[in-house]
Amino acid sequence: MAATAAAPIANLQAVAGRAAAFPGGLAPGDALLTNDPYAGGTRVSDLIVLAPRAGGGWAAACAPTFDVGGTRLGNDVPEALDLFAEGVRLTPVRLARAGSPDPDVLRVLRLNSRTPALIEVDAVALLDAALRLADRADGLDLRLGDGRAAVQRALAGRAREATVGNVVLRLAGTTFDLRRSSAQRPSHANATRETTCSAVARALADRLGCALDHAVLAGLTVLTVPGSVVHCTQPAATGGPVPDQVRAAVEACLG
Repeated sequence: MAATAAAPIANLQAVAGRAAAFPGGLAPGDALLTNDPYAGGTRVSDLIVLAPRAGGGWAAACAPTFDVGGTRLGNDVPEALDLFAEGVRLTPVRLARAGSPDPDVLRVLRLNSRTPALIEVDAVALLDAALRLADRADGLDLRLGDGRAAVQRALAGRAREATVGNVVLRLAGTTFDLRRSSAQRPSHANATRETTCSAVARALADRLGCALDHAVLAGLTVLTVPGSVVHCTQPAATGGPVPDQVRAAVEACLG
């Protein structure tokens, strides 16, 4: 996987799994687009573009957008009872073939946004970034590296507990037990399991100063319960503060 340093790694792994099984397959120059939290995305306002690399693997570009429909401009809807109130979901669709964006997908984005010109520019810019990244073979790769060793050294023998908002974390070595967190909420204060795992990895990588690569997650066990704020199920809304609460709980347990 090639992506920027702040990429939500667990989410991108989930999207890559969908891409690998995409009907008809993907060739270099093709790209998928999604913003669906239940297909590996984070929030409906965050677009992810994934493109295959010529040598194998994937390149990803992701960024927040200003509006993808929903109840309110900007897609910040704390009172949302479900995801449908937050915005339009794009469960992985082919954004480009042989480098050319699909006009029908761009039309869907424009029709469902209060800022149609802006969302089209954003989607095309992300496509360009993903395709350019797919052609590169430099240090942007999130390779297996020192992440696992750094995590295991730092967490050896640790046993702490922290509560931040609706998130309850018990840390025992490399196991992050979030099963006592609150049940999912009738608001946007929820996160999918992938987003929660990304938040754990992000907090560890930032605190330990190691690369945010696949190895950070490979060295961890993250325990969650479906139907909770850290592992919400469809169609719960997902745009709220839970990822920040998870990161804060990890930091508290690291002392």
